[in-house]
Amino acid sequence: MRWPTAPASSVTPIRKSLDHARRTYETITALIADCVTRAEREGDLPAGDDPVALARALLAAQQGLVFMNRTGLDVAALTATARSLAAQLLPDRSGD
Repeated sequence: MRWPTAPASSVTPIRKSLDHARRTYETITALIADCVTRAEREGDLPAGDDPVALARALLAAQQGLVFMNRTGLDVAALTATARSLAAQLLPDRSGD
């Protein structure tokens, strides 16, 4: 998804921050997608999943855990949530 960019004359400090955040998100998503592609190629993840979609889901899960931590959720609940997310997003291939 491409976000619209404002004309240079209307760029405000907030807009610059948003643009920077968007570019950072896109860069991190691409890096994670590259890792997913490599993991698929090496047999650590099942092939055929959309690497970008999985990268976005992993990044959203990570950001959600950061938010939950900042709200003061206890470590046991965070750990259980992280394990649940990992089990759903990254299937265990050790039994193959």
